[in-house]
Amino acid sequence: MTTKPKQDAPIEKPDTKEYAFVSVRVDTLLKEENYALLPEGIQSEKYVPSDGAILNQTKITIEEGDTAWTVTRKALQMNSIHVDYTGATETKYGSIYVKGIQHIYERQAGSLSGWMYAINGKAPNVGVSSYEVKKNDRISWQYTVNLGKDIGY
Repeated sequence: MTTKPKQDAPIEKPDTKEYAFVSVRVDTLLKEENYALLPEGIQSEKYVPSDGAILNQTKITIEEGDTAWTVTRKALQMNSIHVDYTGATETKYGSIYVKGIQHIYERQAGSLSGWMYAINGKAPNVGVSSYEVKKNDRISWQYTVNLGKDIGY
């Protein structure tokens, strides 16, 4: 009686990819007094979701040299979310400047309003295209109506 040799299960390669996570929120615009400042055409669930999330935390594969901006742009493009920005060579700080996301722009909810980003819950001291992302970084974009004071920056 002969027996067949047992075949080992195929060896799975470990996932060697690295990831970062991106989210975009407009919680400040859920307050009635801030929402009322928006142009009438933007006062809609389409632009200001009732849960405040334009983009829930999304996992993005990162590569060497990726910045918070390149990862953000990948996430927005993957989810067909509009973004308007000024290029790094066009700003005095040498970094990308985000003017609008999902058709919500700076100064639409008052003169101190606009988009700010954080890495792992903290506002970095560099522009978004200058911050090189690391494995598991959490990039969060929030709309502020008070230069970041209302969102803890």
